[in-house]
Amino acid sequence: MQTGKVYEKVCEMCHITLNKTAIFGDNGTISPGGTPAATTRGRIESDFETIADFLMKATHITSASQRKHA
Repeated sequence: MQTGKVYEKVCEMCHITLNKTAIFGDNGTISPGGTPAATTRGRIESDFETIADFLMKATHITSASQRKHA
């Protein structure tokens, strides 16, 4: 079973920063992020496909790690 905390750590180790779901009263969500911020910075569709590939690889790494160490 994959947990978000482990997935987040794997992504951090791969230099991938994930957005968190906004929580009422959390001031950390003030900084822009996600798709709107990426498109504003000139990302195009193929860039998002590459990002999706990286996230899928991180999912596989997380799953393999949890199977081995669970």
